[in-house]
Parts: sequence; C-alpha cells; structure tokens
Amino acid sequence: MKRQQMIGLYTQNKNIQEELLHLLKDIPIESYQPDHTYHVVIWLSEECPPKNLPVLLANELSLPLTVDEWHLFLKKYTLPAPPYHNNFFTLETDKRLLTDLKTKKTISLTEKETELFTFLIHAPTHAANRETLLQAVWHYNPEAQTHTLESHLYALKQKIGKRAEHLIQYQNGIVKLL
Repeated sequence: MKRQQMIGLYTQNKNIQEELLHLLKDIPIESYQPDHTYHVVIWLSEECPPKNLPVLLANELSLPLTVDEWHLFLKKYTLPAPPYHNNFFTLETDKRLLTDLKTKKTISLTEKETELFTFLIHAPTHAANRETLLQAVWHYNPEAQTHTLESHLYALKQKIGKRAEHLIQYQNGIVKLL
C-alpha cells in the first residue's frame, strides 16, 4: 500500500506508541506496517530497522520532545515549506533559493540553511528558541555547548549582506523569520 508523505512510527512500547499517535493526530503518522511505504519511519527501538527503509533512529533525536517539538519536527518530514515572502525577500526552500526583491540577487542556500528556514516557516510566529533549533536541525542535545547555530546565522547574514536584517533576527536566544 502506497502512502504519500506518511510517517511510520515503530516502538516496542505500545503505550508510548499509542500516546504519540494520539498527541500527533493532525500529522500523517501511523503505526509502522512492513507492507506500507513511508516518507520516513521513526524507529524508537533498540532493534535494528529493516534495510532500505527511510529511517530516523531514536538516537538521532534528543528525547523526550515536547508535543510542539514533535509537531515541528514531523512537519519538516511531511510538508514542503511553502514559498515565504516578506516585503524584502522571497524564500523557496524546495529550490534552496533566496531572492532579494530589491536587488533581484538570488542566493543559493546550503542544506542546513534550508532546514533552518523550513523549520522557521512551519513554526508558529516563524520563531524558535536556540535549543529547539539545535535539536531539530542539527540533532544536538538541547544542552549542548556549541556555537553551531550562531556560526550558521553569522555565515548566512554574511552571504545575504546588509539586508539580512529584513529577513532573520537572533535575539535573546530566539531566531525569528521576519
């Protein structure tokens, strides 16, 4: 059975599985079935997953996640980000392109820049805190001592130039898409 953009969830603990499926009922996610095709399978088990399966292993996530973090994380795997527009920029994450509407300059985005923007596009108010971004985009423990986010934001702002202030802001540990 073919499932477009469906996520499979596999865990040996049926209580956790039922709880997650209930909490994430507005996300296209179901209990993993070997005969189904999935966009990605979240494998929350010590067992080895079957080969040739698009799997996200539990050790790649810093568990536990809050319900909001699960929603944002799973939307990244199920929904393409729509083009994002403000008065200064157009952002097309499916093409990994950012266009300055005034100068008509188009900038190619890296994979991580695209993941960062995709996450922010799906986030309520187009904002997320540092810990959530480190976990969702880089799969780091939220308490990790790293400057990865700040380094990526700095490089991104250098790439965009002076007008970056019209697209993205980082203040008090919150990254916001403007």
